[in-house]
Amino acid sequence: MSFSSTCLGSRTIRSTLSARRLALLCSVVLSAVVSSVSTRSAVADSGTLTLKFGPGVYHWSSSPEHNNRTWLVGAAWEYPSGWNVGGAAFRNSFGQPSQYLYVGKRWFPAALPDPLYLNVTGGLLFGYKEPYRNKIPLNHSSGIAPAVLPALGYQHKRSNVQLIPLGTAGVIMTFGLDI
Repeated sequence: MSFSSTCLGSRTIRSTLSARRLALLCSVVLSAVVSSVSTRSAVADSGTLTLKFGPGVYHWSSSPEHNNRTWLVGAAWEYPSGWNVGGAAFRNSFGQPSQYLYVGKRWFPAALPDPLYLNVTGGLLFGYKEPYRNKIPLNHSSGIAPAVLPALGYQHKRSNVQLIPLGTAGVIMTFGLDI
């Protein structure tokens, strides 16, 4: 028996290898989606970089174990077509460091007044680990789960505000600045 399997336990090693394989697979899939979104090369295509900040979340039902101060920080690159790719780091509802990497699309539908828009992102959510692993659907034992997040936003010149429902958990408000 090797030192690592004696000290760490074979289950931990298998779980770590499994998590690495899943993360690698998800990275490859996410890269393929991102590259297929753009019809021109990223170098030739212009776009907008948006920095995002979300200080807290409102939970539909309160619990003493909920962390309402998420301190989300993130960035997104939006192509002129409305497709976007980005990521955010935050503390989840249980105080665990978490990340969300995504691809999305933003629309300004005619049915909404001019400054309002819809944005839908889909990607990978990292960080919901034991004992809170089952708090989000389809979460792998490594703490990686697929996620789809719709948002309603308001754009004013270079700044925006988004309301993002978090399923049955709550809603977060983010503030963005186009650089």
